[in-house]
Amino acid sequence: MRAFLNTSRLKVTNQTIDLIPLIDVVFILLIFFSVSTTLNTNNGLELNLPDASPNPHQTSSLTIYVDAENQVSINDVVVPFDQFQNQLSTLIQADPTLPVIIRADGSLSYQSVVTVIDRVHKAGGQQAVLATTHRNDGTP
Repeated sequence: MRAFLNTSRLKVTNQTIDLIPLIDVVFILLIFFSVSTTLNTNNGLELNLPDASPNPHQTSSLTIYVDAENQVSINDVVVPFDQFQNQLSTLIQADPTLPVIIRADGSLSYQSVVTVIDRVHKAGGQQAVLATTHRNDGTP
């Protein structure tokens, strides 16, 4: 019986799991899944952007100048402000598709420019745009 007890006793050794091969396997699995996974790409919205080239059919336009003293001129002809809307309406009725370009002095108040835009719309100008220029000092 003594011999039986001796054989049942096992030497307990300090056994550990080596982590380096386990880490290697985890990195290989990570690389495999990252390479084999397809990502859903969002292509965004489909837009029909307007053409930026000038219209060759439209060569003329109405240009309204508003200077620093609130003096209004249509195509380089000075017009009194109280008659501005009537004269503009007459010009627009002759050609309703004619674009209206508004050039205002930078020192004007916001209210003055809005008043001119409002009168252009009341006269029937549906294609009114504000023209901008760059300053000479490099700032927009």
